[in-house]
Amino acid sequence: MKVERKAKQYAAALLDVSRTINAVDEVHSSLSVLKEVYKKEAAFRAFFLSRRLTGDQKIEVLKAILGESCHSLIKTLFGILSDNREQNILLDIAHAFEVLRTDELQILGATIFTAESPSKDDYNSIRESLAKSTGKKVEINSEVNPDLLGGLKLRLGNLFIDGSIKGQLDSLKRELTIT
Repeated sequence: MKVERKAKQYAAALLDVSRTINAVDEVHSSLSVLKEVYKKEAAFRAFFLSRRLTGDQKIEVLKAILGESCHSLIKTLFGILSDNREQNILLDIAHAFEVLRTDELQILGATIFTAESPSKDDYNSIRESLAKSTGKKVEINSEVNPDLLGGLKLRLGNLFIDGSIKGQLDSLKRELTIT
């Protein structure tokens, strides 16, 4: 079976179970934490990919490391992947789960790029404005890019809007050099 298809099956089962116990957001959050640790920590990847420990032993280590910040469904998934020697599809499962979750809950993912970290009020204002104009719940990630000078850039799925001062200056430069 193809890796992508298997990852989608795991993700669909994970979403079904998490929906049943009314824990979709908690499972999503825990899966995101596990995905980030997996991506950033080589020692964690080596532990996860190791064949010397059983799935149950790995679950115990995961409980000790992440404690209550990791939902029990994710700990169980961790053990199942270990036992089935399918650890390599964790990131694919996380991606497929995110896609299924956003589709089901009508969530629009957005990323804002600013020169400085936005204030809580600015952040909420942007989120509310996007929610009102799209009719969807909006989840925003924020990235700081000091090269922007001011303003912001916004990415909504495949749509990219440049409202930065640097972008406006670049646009003005292009217009002046064309004429």
